[in-house]
Amino acid sequence: DIDRATIQKEMDQAIDQISDNSNVTFNGIRIFDGGADISKSVQDTIIKALFMLPHDFHLFLVGDGERRQECETLAEQQGVAGRVHFMGLRSDIPELLHAADYVVMSSHWEGLSLSSVEGMSVGKPFLASDVDGLHDVVKDAGILFPHGDSAALATEIKHLSENPEKYNEVASLCRERANQFDISSMVDGYSEVYRQLMR
Repeated sequence: DIDRATIQKEMDQAIDQISDNSNVTFNGIRIFDGGADISKSVQDTIIKALFMLPHDFHLFLVGDGERRQECETLAEQQGVAGRVHFMGLRSDIPELLHAADYVVMSSHWEGLSLSSVEGMSVGKPFLASDVDGLHDVVKDAGILFPHGDSAALATEIKHLSENPEKYNEVASLCRERANQFDISSMVDGYSEVYRQLMR
């Protein structure tokens, strides 16, 4: 997919830019905030978690507004400013999700959001706050971590990065779960129920 390759290259170039100005070589493990917009969601937990992860982990955030300044300040305070990449307003969220290695949604609460289902559909591990709205969607597929617990989030990401089989298992389960919310699958399911009732 050309678009996906372009996005991946853009992410890698952002990482290479940091690498060129330091003595550290980055492999560029990409964590994408599935909250989709820093003006609406809370990234404090994941920014703090990044501090506890190896230096080759990078966080990509999209959106703008008041929260961006707060996130930039927090990243500076945590010493991870060089690993947090603010990508501005984007219309290519699906491509960004596909280019990531991990998708994280750190929220206070969610309804049945399309963002969570979309984040689980891309074949990468999806990690989310264990809060109303996300719990039922993610449980037994992706990884749930206690709300606001950056240490727990970092531990889960480390575990996945050190265990390729677990990484692939979680990624596969996430995709399967997302498929259950696919509109065509839901329509087929309702149609089957209707057919049974009409017998």
